[in-house]
Amino acid sequence: MVNNVSKSPASPAAPTVAVAMSGGVDSAVAALLLREQGYNCFGTTMKLCRPGESEREAQAERDIADARATAEAVGIRHITVDLSEQFEKTVISDFISAYEHGETPCPCVLCNKVIKFGALLEHVQGAGANMLATGHYARIERSGDRYLLRRASDRSKDQSYMLCLLDQHRLSHILFPLGELSKAQVREIASAAGLSVSQRGDSQDICFVPSGRYTDFITSRTGKSYPCGDFIAPDGSTIYVHPTFLYESLWNLCVLIFLIIFERKGKRRYDGQCITLYFLLYGIGRTWIEGLRTDSLYIGATNIRVSQGLSIALVIIALAYLIIQGRREHPPEKLYVNMRAAQETTEPNGGEEQTEADNETEEK
Repeated sequence: MVNNVSKSPASPAAPTVAVAMSGGVDSAVAALLLREQGYNCFGTTMKLCRPGESEREAQAERDIADARATAEAVGIRHITVDLSEQFEKTVISDFISAYEHGETPCPCVLCNKVIKFGALLEHVQGAGANMLATGHYARIERSGDRYLLRRASDRSKDQSYMLCLLDQHRLSHILFPLGELSKAQVREIASAAGLSVSQRGDSQDICFVPSGRYTDFITSRTGKSYPCGDFIAPDGSTIYVHPTFLYESLWNLCVLIFLIIFERKGKRRYDGQCITLYFLLYGIGRTWIEGLRTDSLYIGATNIRVSQGLSIALVIIALAYLIIQGRREHPPEKLYVNMRAAQETTEPNGGEEQTEADNETEEK
């Protein structure tokens, strides 16, 4: 990795700043700028996932490795702080509880208050830091004896709304080096310094749900399955029915109409086949409907897998029944006899002459 960053030591009298580094370009440039301004800096990365969470753990290890490499390139030391237990008990617990109560949580706001500028700030202060800096796009201004949180100069990247719960104590110990810069300028600085993360993409979703599937995450944590819910107004009236309920009702209606037509056409001679076809169509319909529910808030992956498994089993049973029933009604011996009878019925004269010829041959 090319590195054009000056690594001259900072003044011993300069404040010590811990830079929260995620492995991305914003925190890397924040560290770089503070280093160039003469601060005594060190990088720190939070570990927020518990052991055993393979997907999150693998991503976390990659981010920590990137943050450590970037800190080395900037010329500062790097430490990792394990805050997984606090994160689980506060941010994730609140996230799940909010959805279970029909609310929409904003975990990043709570994390900034309780974890990043709470537990992490206390930890780095214990490690000798006076301030904590991050790569947020926001500004802090001092007005008399108060600290004011301001929006970033680049309004398209402003993140001040995610910091709205920070109090005066926290604001007095925070630095936002990117508050006056645009994203394009940040990437230019990183590229000019030879940082390998200069073109790394922005994170767009909640860090602890990398797949973006909140339902899977919630059911994996609670072990519960959640039924689809309607949209209820404050006065208790239903203003919108969940669409998958309509899909299911429509499918069942179509199956019922089809079976009625099939039974009438068959003049009630196909009761077994009617039952079989019902299960066959029902199984296919359920698989399709549950697939639509995958993106629903109130159903989880476990419930979907069980339902789809049962649906597939119904289809297999129905097909097996059709095959067995067909063999029972039309076994090979019976089919041969029926074919001979049909042949004798359609060709009576030819059949009699052939029979007499066969008898004469046998007598001879």
